[in-house]
Amino acid sequence: MSARSSSSPKKILLVLPEVFNCAGGIQMFCRALCLAAGDWAHDSGGSVSALVLNDRLAPDPRYINGSFASYSGAGKSKTRFVSQFLQLIISNHYDWIIFGHVSLSPLAMLPKLFHPRVKTAVVAYGNEVWQPLTKIQRKALRQADVMLSISDHTKGELIRHSHIPTEKIKILPCALDPHWDLGASNTNCESKPPLILTVARMTKKETHKGIDSVIKSLPAVIHKIGPIEYRVIGEGDDVPRLQALAAELGIAKHVLFMGGLPDAELREHYRRCSVFVLPSGQEGFGIVFLEAMAYAKPV
Repeated sequence: MSARSSSSPKKILLVLPEVFNCAGGIQMFCRALCLAAGDWAHDSGGSVSALVLNDRLAPDPRYINGSFASYSGAGKSKTRFVSQFLQLIISNHYDWIIFGHVSLSPLAMLPKLFHPRVKTAVVAYGNEVWQPLTKIQRKALRQADVMLSISDHTKGELIRHSHIPTEKIKILPCALDPHWDLGASNTNCESKPPLILTVARMTKKETHKGIDSVIKSLPAVIHKIGPIEYRVIGEGDDVPRLQALAAELGIAKHVLFMGGLPDAELREHYRRCSVFVLPSGQEGFGIVFLEAMAYAKPV
């Protein structure tokens, strides 16, 4: 097998957990990664492909442009996902394979068995690496060529818990979605009474977001400044508990759970809020903070 010329166009494979099924922080990061990789391929004459574990929806063409050689979602089937991954790495000579979550990192040990020169990178976000990892995950991270951390804090936790060499970890920070359109409206158009806004997923596994602590604080806030409205945008199986907490405290009429909203409606809530609140205790870096800051809101 002859080696390829170093001047030949590069090939990148993105192996991602989820991109378009919902709009959480990891998904938004993966969208930006797809967009950047596609732009790179267009400008350099390279090629980028993506394999996504949980995606069932068709990709948004704003992020997956014509530079993608392929984009495939496994629809949450791990069997299909691993099968497609093996087919891709056996039949293609990738220069880089980027794994979009530490849970996918064990797969990073396979490509070099077929193509020893391939480089691998794994993305680290937050609390998934702020604790001891499994033995196979630690082995996979140590074998990876690069770790991509979204923040200095996550980098420090990765070094502390997994003993990854400092020089192997590069910072790849979160960014505001390039398609996030502020519009021409006045960013200081606040609602009356004052509107407190939170945007987050609310699952029983993510109670660290601190939404319950905001609800518990509201009786004192209302006593101090009068009526307020607290709107929580997002979905999850922890919503009933939070609704019950608001009812127990006698402030249910002040707390509105809005569910998931289209981008245009979400932007309007950012525009009208008085303050954005997300007192998360375990956040690698919340993209929602950037979104609120783009509207010049106190965070």
